[in-house]
Amino acid sequence: MELNLDFSGLNNIALQVAKKDFKEPFKVEGVKMPIEKDISPKQANFSPQEELIGDKALTRLYRAKEDHQHTLEMYKDYQNNIRQAGQLQTELTKGARAGEPAYTLLLKAIKAISLMTGNKAFYSQIYKDIKAIYGEGLKEQIPIEWELDEVRERLANMREAIERESTEADSKERIKKAIEAHEKREHELLELLEKEAKVKQAV
Repeated sequence: MELNLDFSGLNNIALQVAKKDFKEPFKVEGVKMPIEKDISPKQANFSPQEELIGDKALTRLYRAKEDHQHTLEMYKDYQNNIRQAGQLQTELTKGARAGEPAYTLLLKAIKAISLMTGNKAFYSQIYKDIKAIYGEGLKEQIPIEWELDEVRERLANMREAIERESTEADSKERIKKAIEAHEKREHELLELLEKEAKVKQAV
């Protein structure tokens, strides 16, 4: 007597599990998984055949969802970069026509390039170099004003932090020293701007 065994059903087990798990569509804001990672095949009501590969199938599906979520986040960042770069192009056109300072236009152009290439370090490094070389080195007004704005912003944040009752005594002492250093730097920058303004008036 010849016995014919049909194993074709086993080939469809992974597909059957996948269909169960992907009934709900992926969402950008958090992926809702109808079956949790650590759930057992029995709890998921798998058939005996599905129980044999259930854990592996769920693991693969869980990883696939994580990869999909990561791709969605990357795409969201990419779309946001395109939007910001487009806005900067508009600002560059309007700024050039309105006679905005060349330094401001340069930074906007660099930021647009940084967004379009996905290289955030490109913008931050050039920004630092401009402040150091053209501000500290060549005493140009606008780069000095950039640093002054940054110093004042940090001062405001530190003064707000030191007023909080929840701030520990040791932290308050460190903040006080940082405030003193920033106030000194603010004074230096103001003097530098005043000095350069007098030089320009004399010329």
